[in-house]
Amino acid sequence: MRKTKIFALIVILLCALCITACDRPDEHTEDGYGDPAEYAGVYYSGAVDGRVFFLYEDGSYETYSVPIDELPQMAESGVFKPWESVGRINFGYIDDEDNFVIDNQLSLYDDYISEGTVDFIKLADEINIAILDELTTMTVPLTAYIGEWENNSHFSWITISQTESQTEYQITTPGSFSQGYIQKGQDYLLLGRDGEKLQVTEDGGLLLEGAEGIYYPIGEERLNNVPHKAFVGIWYNEDTGGTIQFTEDGMYGILSAGMNDDESFNFGITGGYYEVHDGVLTYTDTDDIERTAELNDGVMSISGIDGVFEKD
Repeated sequence: MRKTKIFALIVILLCALCITACDRPDEHTEDGYGDPAEYAGVYYSGAVDGRVFFLYEDGSYETYSVPIDELPQMAESGVFKPWESVGRINFGYIDDEDNFVIDNQLSLYDDYISEGTVDFIKLADEINIAILDELTTMTVPLTAYIGEWENNSHFSWITISQTESQTEYQITTPGSFSQGYIQKGQDYLLLGRDGEKLQVTEDGGLLLEGAEGIYYPIGEERLNNVPHKAFVGIWYNEDTGGTIQFTEDGMYGILSAGMNDDESFNFGITGGYYEVHDGVLTYTDTDDIERTAELNDGVMSISGIDGVFEKD
């Protein structure tokens, strides 16, 4: 029994020694760290996250909050040490007993560092405090986006409005509407949760990521003769006696009138939304039938309907 107890004690001691000797993920020696000068420079997370790391050659660091169109602010400072063997860079401070205390760890790469899903891209090797003002300045001012805009290729409108506390957007198309807040970039705006990029074009319009056409200020002459507005108006079919109207807000209305079997008069209006792409108009009628309309020599033909329509 005594031998069994001694053997068990030896096993426990060996396990304890093994655990002590093993290098746990957060245990390492000073010799395991690399030269901080090799990673010195300016690291930027982008306009959406809005943070900057200044890593100095002596191993000190500073982080700044750099929101677009606002003043930069220092967030924290301390000491960093690149732990190259595991691809990690440790941030912390030196305590009263001259020990390095880690309070943050980021993934380490050759030209960027990463915190979860946020990558801090290396912008420069040399640190210049003036870069903070550059990163917070909108190279395209917010005033260039403010206003009401209309698309030149299909029925769609954007409104960018500003209050004292926030900037909002609205996007309207036939049958749909979205709105929300924007995020500022140096030369773009990001709209809504999906972050659709909105940029100013060279000719003073707006280009929305993923959307065809260019948006111009409502009322401009260059929007008067855009192709998709060629269908706007009231059209009459002499063969069928039918009348259809297409409006500038992307809606259509069909006028029907006639005599019933009992010689009473009937009259009705039905309608919905329509779209125009590449010179072809499409809409779905009340019978859930998709119709296409095209123009030829000033008259309009609609699929499935006899005759042609002429504008009143």
